[in-house]
Amino acid sequence: MVSPLDGYVQLGCSIALVPPQSRTIAATGLLNAILALACLTFGDAPSILTPSELMWYEQQSDCTSSIDGVFGVSQAMLLATAEVCQLAHDFVSQGPTPDLQATAASVFVGLDEHWLAKIIATPDSLRIQIGDLMFRHYLIAFLLVKVFGHDGRVHPRIQQSIAAIKELLVEAACLTGRLTGVIMPLLFASSYSDTASRETFLNLIDLTKHILGCWDVDATERIVREVWKRRDANQENWTYEDVIRDEPSLRILLV
Repeated sequence: MVSPLDGYVQLGCSIALVPPQSRTIAATGLLNAILALACLTFGDAPSILTPSELMWYEQQSDCTSSIDGVFGVSQAMLLATAEVCQLAHDFVSQGPTPDLQATAASVFVGLDEHWLAKIIATPDSLRIQIGDLMFRHYLIAFLLVKVFGHDGRVHPRIQQSIAAIKELLVEAACLTGRLTGVIMPLLFASSYSDTASRETFLNLIDLTKHILGCWDVDATERIVREVWKRRDANQENWTYEDVIRDEPSLRILLV
């Protein structure tokens, strides 16, 4: 089994490719990205990528190139992810205030109606475009479940996004041979998928394990199988967050 420390080795290699004078900026950008993506795992609010702190981040090209290579999504999509994480956290901590409801509606419309054209129009590589398309569907489904309170197992728009994530995972593997940055979309989609799709998601997890070869994928498979087991038994605490909370050994950074 590959150690979780291998992720830090990959991080170090990515930073090493950046010119020496820019390595501090690249390292800071990557650590901020990790913190933002960690919020998807644990339901926390981004501690650094807050609206008041984004300007310096957006202006650093070294952050952009490092994030593209390590996480397989654009910097713009990473910032959108941080925004959704903050919003979900605020809904839990403050309740559905009118201002938060208005913000949530605006963010959802942006993802649902405007982000698709934005992704297609970018000059990003095919892998980054596929990654952004995948995360777009993931964030749409995440908002509908975590903020708007819909049941992801039966809601038609959520199931539509889950089907799209499944197809994009296959395309990313077949067309680019890379599955960087797919763990959280894969975990979410697998957890809320219908029974008929389970074998496909297990095959995707196996494929991801073969390509990435990291411990995160082993943990993802354990989480998904436990989620399905609890769903089949009609347990109330069946979500992947419940499983991670109940199994301390699975409380790892899934990126």
